[in-house]
Amino acid sequence: MRIGRSATIACAMWAVVLACGSSAAWTTTLSTLDPDVAPLAESMLQDARRAGFRVHVIATYRSPLREAYFMALGGGRTHTLTSNHSYGRALDIVAGDGNLARVQTRRDWIAFREWVVRYRTPADESFRILGDSDRSWDWPHVELPSAHLGFRTIDQALARGRVCLTPESKLSCNFAPHLAMSLHSLVQ
Repeated sequence: MRIGRSATIACAMWAVVLACGSSAAWTTTLSTLDPDVAPLAESMLQDARRAGFRVHVIATYRSPLREAYFMALGGGRTHTLTSNHSYGRALDIVAGDGNLARVQTRRDWIAFREWVVRYRTPADESFRILGDSDRSWDWPHVELPSAHLGFRTIDQALARGRVCLTPESKLSCNFAPHLAMSLHSLVQ
């Protein structure tokens, strides 16, 4: 029996979904963040709670396979290719009960997001949110980007791929590695 290309692609996408749908492909603990980011995130969360925000972390590190799972679920219409989660530099934080349909929760979340973008680390770095404080496609996302890791946009990633894949290119296609963490170590 011969299957077509689209069926092969669909099977491959389902393999990613099945392999990555378990919790083994992501974590919720700050200890799995980049060692440079973890203490800064911990301080930020403690300061947020002292400022009166009820916040809790729902995701930190996500493996590249988990990001591929989200890409498959989103039909390729997500920003996971450039996500700082797989570099251990992003966390998802829920404010209040997380229910944006509730007026008070929405107000709390907007206030928290405004607070986050004003917050500064001891080295005067700022955490970043996606979208605006009152509008986002990813309300919980908070990250501390690095100029040395990952790509800021999908276009940057695609451009780098186009250049490094040309036969005459001296530019390596080996990008800075994701956080060194195997799925095996997450399960244990």
